[in-house]
Amino acid sequence: MTTQGIAGAFTGGAGQIGNVPLLLNEAAGDWTLIGGALALDGTMGVSDAAATARFKPVAARGVTLSLIGGTITAAGTLFEPVSSTKVADVTLVHALGTGIGRADLLVPGIVFAKDALQPEALTPLTFGVIADVNGSVSGDGTSRGPPTA
Repeated sequence: MTTQGIAGAFTGGAGQIGNVPLLLNEAAGDWTLIGGALALDGTMGVSDAAATARFKPVAARGVTLSLIGGTITAAGTLFEPVSSTKVADVTLVHALGTGIGRADLLVPGIVFAKDALQPEALTPLTFGVIADVNGSVSGDGTSRGPPTA
């Protein structure tokens, strides 16, 4: 209990937000429920829900999530779990009632080098297509509208 509401810690959380094709697992952190607003802060794993994975599981750190009035707002930073290379900053908004949302991804610059991080550490789609990548990739993207599987 807090003077304004209730609070606690959680471990072992897992789930999926509506039809968004992401699986959330190993969630752990702290939560509060104050005035009908749920807030979470913590870490989790994120993997692809598709039958054939498009990306390998990543670690999400610095995750914040709020649920207010049927709308989830979340943010966090994704890391490749073995090398701890920062992959992307992610923010999302998802209205549970309509299933409509938006995800913004910012890739600040992933550096690939021989005998270091290679694209196949992030996605199986590059295996056998490219090898010994030496360079970097950066960019941003936004997904809007109804989620698709």
